[in-house]
Amino acid sequence: MKGQSIADKHLEEKQYPVIDSASIKKPNVTIIDARYCLADTLDMSKVKGKIVVCMVGGDSPIVFAEEINKAGGVGMILANDVDTAGDLIVDPYMSPATEITYDGGVALYNYINSTKNPTAYITPPKTMLNTKPAPLIAAFSSRGPNYITPEILKPDITAPGVNIIAAYTPEAAPSDDDPTDLRRVNYNIISGTSMSTPHVAGVVGLLKTLYPHWSPAMIQSAIMTTATIKDNTGAPIKNSSLLEANPYDYGSGHIRPNHAMRPGLVYDLTVDDHLNFLCAMNYNSTKIKLFTNKPFTCPKTPLKPYNLNYPSITITYTTTPINVTRTLKNVGPPGTYTVEVKAPKDISVKVEPSMLVFDHYGEEKSFTVSFEYLKGKVVSDDGDVVFGGLTYIVYLGVHKHGKDATSLDHELATNSHYELLGSVLGSKDKAKDAIIYSYNKFINGFSAVLEEEEANAMAENPNVVSVFPDGKARLLLMTHSWDFVGLERGGQVPEDSLWLKSRFGENTIIATLDTGVWPESESFQMEGWDLCHLAGRDLAKTLPKKQEESHATGLYTLQICDMKLIGAKYYYKGFAESEPIDPSLLSARYSEGHGTHTLSTAAGRFVPGANTFGFAKGTAKATKKRAHLSKEVKECGVNSSDLLQANMQF
Repeated sequence: MKGQSIADKHLEEKQYPVIDSASIKKPNVTIIDARYCLADTLDMSKVKGKIVVCMVGGDSPIVFAEEINKAGGVGMILANDVDTAGDLIVDPYMSPATEITYDGGVALYNYINSTKNPTAYITPPKTMLNTKPAPLIAAFSSRGPNYITPEILKPDITAPGVNIIAAYTPEAAPSDDDPTDLRRVNYNIISGTSMSTPHVAGVVGLLKTLYPHWSPAMIQSAIMTTATIKDNTGAPIKNSSLLEANPYDYGSGHIRPNHAMRPGLVYDLTVDDHLNFLCAMNYNSTKIKLFTNKPFTCPKTPLKPYNLNYPSITITYTTTPINVTRTLKNVGPPGTYTVEVKAPKDISVKVEPSMLVFDHYGEEKSFTVSFEYLKGKVVSDDGDVVFGGLTYIVYLGVHKHGKDATSLDHELATNSHYELLGSVLGSKDKAKDAIIYSYNKFINGFSAVLEEEEANAMAENPNVVSVFPDGKARLLLMTHSWDFVGLERGGQVPEDSLWLKSRFGENTIIATLDTGVWPESESFQMEGWDLCHLAGRDLAKTLPKKQEESHATGLYTLQICDMKLIGAKYYYKGFAESEPIDPSLLSARYSEGHGTHTLSTAAGRFVPGANTFGFAKGTAKATKKRAHLSKEVKECGVNSSDLLQANMQF
């Protein structure tokens, strides 16, 4: 049976006794806890010379594999459960180990239980390309439905995010789990939604380079409407349980960058469209004016949320028929488009008109989709979201000073925040002590440490749009992923590639919100630059290079610099309010590799010979190799207040 691993230590080629971890459980430990290999559940004196089989779902498999190794065990096999099924994630084990599928695990447990002296052998890992089926929606992938606004489908899109190799920091262990792991790599293989995100961000940047006049909504539409719901075998995309996935798993489907260059038609959205949507979400004109800075009247007949001109349609059903309207804009040559409907089970779907004829670029035409639930049943969803925290974010809308504000305008805005909160806390000085961030540029508001009743009092103020608790923001936890999505084929860039058409994102900037960055990575060194040319003081301050401090200026110099990474800032105050912070973290430089990995995926340069312990060797490639990078936030928590402050700097 086949598994996956990037263990850098290998077994001598012979058979070894293999045991079910549950067979060596300690007294009073349940079989299930022992099978998960939870901490302190196994009699480690019985693992010597053996391969131990554990199930996914327990403590860190890397750490436990090392515990087995230290106790004299020769290796570990990690078997997926029914939920993770065929979802295999490679881990950088420090001792011989591998992860196998659920079916493989069932076969292995059956073999162990039916054989008097079962034996096994773990072969050395080797790089395998062109695996099938792919893509497969990972167990960790963010899924729908959208509990806040069910009428807007989430996710929008899926993209490569499993076993992605990209730049890493040499100051962190590749396992990121075991403090005894002294190994170091310049490139690491990581899986997560964070790995998928920079792929999409890079494609967005390429499209913006190619079509600078396109709105964000047009780019989003082009990506969503050209995605595929088929895998590389031509079958419907499956989830980690090897069952057919659905739009709550993959949104519109898997991204296809080259197809997104030529969508033909797109769904566009204006500012007023968004404002009308807010009206549909029960924001009144008074509230909306707080962040439009000009009068806006909600329509007498409110927009239905499902009528937002989005590239997907989601309906929450009642017995009443529903009519949905969409408007298309032509971004291709003149053409005729005929509708094709694949109706959901028990749903009647009619589209009028069934044909649209476009005579010129930019022309817009609308159509209506009528839905009727044939069986007359009511489909309901009881989903809910709960927030919590001690820091509150107070949103006041947008600033009256507009986009061309001066530093004095920003200062006046911050002072108004002190006065507003001071009216609740009793004094302006108390407000200054409570406020963590004053958002004084693009949106109007602040984050502050408040008691619940103080937050409630702020919410009652007529000038306040909303007050919500701060909290840990969700961490939306290469060499061949670009080939997989079609930007290259067999290592060659075809003439119809979005890479060539957009000049690899030349003269554009990608900014990310993530953990810190390791600027010395080869992925951030632009060819032909030998000396550092600092873009500004922020980079010098926040990315100090060891032993190169200039005591005369208080700045730091970077001697390996290239204008690839042009700026970096860090934000920590929100997190510091919730728990003590290590002073060594107060820099945008970060020894943890997550941010470096995502940043290099989005816009690092092409680096030949990238590998992790010799595996997945190839050229590390980013979406936009000619783009510049601005690293905006370093994660210490991350808290929403810190991320919001970082967003305000774009």
